[in-house]
Amino acid sequence: MEKPEKRTVEQDVAIQYDSIVNEYAAYRSGIDTGEILNRFIDALPSPKQGVPLKMLDVGCGTGIPVLRHLAEKGYLVTGLDLSDRMLEAARSNVPDAILIKQNMTELNLPPASFDGLVCFHAIIHVPREKHPLVLRRFQDVLKPEGIMLLCTGSELYEATHEFLGRKFFFSYESPKKSLEAVTQTGFEVLYDKLLTIKGEEFYWILAKNRGRT
Repeated sequence: MEKPEKRTVEQDVAIQYDSIVNEYAAYRSGIDTGEILNRFIDALPSPKQGVPLKMLDVGCGTGIPVLRHLAEKGYLVTGLDLSDRMLEAARSNVPDAILIKQNMTELNLPPASFDGLVCFHAIIHVPREKHPLVLRRFQDVLKPEGIMLLCTGSELYEATHEFLGRKFFFSYESPKKSLEAVTQTGFEVLYDKLLTIKGEEFYWILAKNRGRT
């Protein structure tokens, strides 16, 4: 008898998110990321001949607030997540979005197909040794000069702890190491800052795709 395929850490995290969709939606509704998201929008390239820019939201969750905000701005939006129930909620909240169930470490989308990519509170659940791989995947799907907005941890940390009544795995490098990984991948950093939002401190990096170094 064949043994069942072993789940990844990220898949286990997705199962936990499946169980807290409503709680997570209420929690995210109280997080104001409008200022940093508008900074991302301001950095985007101008659309060519009136063709809307294409955006990818990695770890889109329920689609609120980020995916829906981008859709309301007139962008063509794609949301990616590993949680089935989060994606179901996103289908209701952002009906015009393309939604895909996929692991960001195995990102398999057409190369150079997005003008912008955002990843809010998602890479923090990926083992930190995989972060350089994820950044290369992000770069692959971004167009040249495409813009990335990444949210990661405020300090070197890896542990499992409680979030909204469930046990979640968290993993991230120090801000210095995260910034080095971004630049070494071939991104030009436009802005980086530690921000405290709703009592939680995270490190935000806004960067432009300059190609592999």
